[in-house]
Amino acid sequence: VSAGGDPVELVMEAGGEIAGRVVDADGQPAEDAFLIAERAGGPGPGGASGAADEGEGRFVLRDVAAGRYVLQAQASGRGEASISGVRVVVGKRTAVGTLRLQGGGIVRGTVVDADGQGIPGATVIAERDLNMQSGELTDQTGSTGAFEIRGVPAGRVSVMASHPAFASPKPSVAEVDPGKEAVALRIVLLEGGRVEGRAVHRD
Repeated sequence: VSAGGDPVELVMEAGGEIAGRVVDADGQPAEDAFLIAERAGGPGPGGASGAADEGEGRFVLRDVAAGRYVLQAQASGRGEASISGVRVVVGKRTAVGTLRLQGGGIVRGTVVDADGQGIPGATVIAERDLNMQSGELTDQTGSTGAFEIRGVPAGRVSVMASHPAFASPKPSVAEVDPGKEAVALRIVLLEGGRVEGRAVHRD
């Protein structure tokens, strides 16, 4: 890139659609589900995401580039589901049927300060991986600093706590197994300092 350089031409290609329905473990529509379609074989252009906002848990992901995808669905507190080998064709709709969420595990614990006192009003987020930008599982700590997040996907999960009056620590890592006792964490937040300054143009 250089100042006054040649213009860039972007060529847009038509895509297809992925449609289906998401229900929870009891067969009830999961209208709060969030879906992500990722290219099979790893990251690459053409992925898509969206919500099950077509009514009764139905969804349509539009303008998806042609190719094969892995489709993931997740709903806060109700688990997740996935389907692989979803083939998208230009100009056509691919129906994947019904995705049934599998109830996940539980992550619970407390958020405390350096003296061990519970911190109320802290936000706690659980994510299986950093690429899951939406559909994350959250909770707010109560008066004693306690929190509980249900429907957490099985496997290794990163748990982050934050509060405006404290510095955010590195994420804690928990191994979640729905068939075992709930994972309990103790997250310590330290008081942070303040950085002040002024932003100016180069001149």
